[in-house]
Amino acid sequence: MIISEQELTYPILCISHTQNILYFSRTPSKLINCNTLGLKSGFYTNLEIVDSLSNRYSVLTAKKTNNVGRFWGFNLFLEQKIQVTLTLEKLPEQPFETFKENLLRLIKGMESYGATSRAKKIVKGSTDYRSLIEDLTEDYYK
Repeated sequence: MIISEQELTYPILCISHTQNILYFSRTPSKLINCNTLGLKSGFYTNLEIVDSLSNRYSVLTAKKTNNVGRFWGFNLFLEQKIQVTLTLEKLPEQPFETFKENLLRLIKGMESYGATSRAKKIVKGSTDYRSLIEDLTEDYYK
């Protein structure tokens, strides 16, 4: 089944398997607004999205649809801000404990970015998808 980013239950957790990073989004606009470099560098390629209801999705396509901001999204110092439209495909369900193990492995690989000890505690202490994603999102936006 193919769906759009508007149908997800936020907050969401994004796992970039190509760049080995985690990203969190509270709203659809945080997910679909990026810069041209992010789109060109493949941020959305092989991106897995897990919403608060434990639904897992894979990004099939990401296409520029609009510019964001004044002056068609251009900034003298940064890349052009754009909005993308995502096409998502539903992935099979994953047991919560397996998801936690995979997440802990990814966080361990991100130790050079810092703040991973709090994230590990949150993951280990979580009992369901919603609390895990909400707590990690709050920690991310601190």
